Amino acid sequence: MIGKIEATNRSQSGKTMGVQITGKWYTTKNWELEQAVGKNVIFEPSTSEFNGTMMHWLNDYVFEDAQTTPAGQAMSQAMAAQAAPAPQSTISVPNKDSLIGAMALTKACPGPRDQVWENFVFFYNKLQGWDHTVPY
Repeated sequence: MIGKIEATNRSQSGKTMGVQITGKWYTTKNWELEQAVGKNVIFEPSTSEFNGTMMHWLNDYVFEDAQTTPAGQAMSQAMAAQAAPAPQSTISVPNKDSLIGAMALTKACPGPRDQVWENFVFFYNKLQGWDHTVPY
């Protein structure tokens, strides 16, 4: 999803924070978003139930105009390194849907930094060529 951060509000417990994006409130533990009111953000929302109440979460994100999260910085570095791409490279212009999908899938892959990066690149390239009409 893409939206503009309109407001933030710390929870009473101080463990989470509410972030209002395009009129809807999301819960997050990304405290740096408190200073991002007015910025556009690209994120993948999730839901969970707590005490019978449905909670909407904002976990992984990148800023649309400036990629300042660790994942966004890694993508920016990768794109800078691709300035003179190798012939086998398929990454030319970042696809935001593939980027978000690759970040979400990579989050489930523990391991050393190099292996995580290799997984991210694999998922990103796989999603670039994704055809939903072709079954596995």
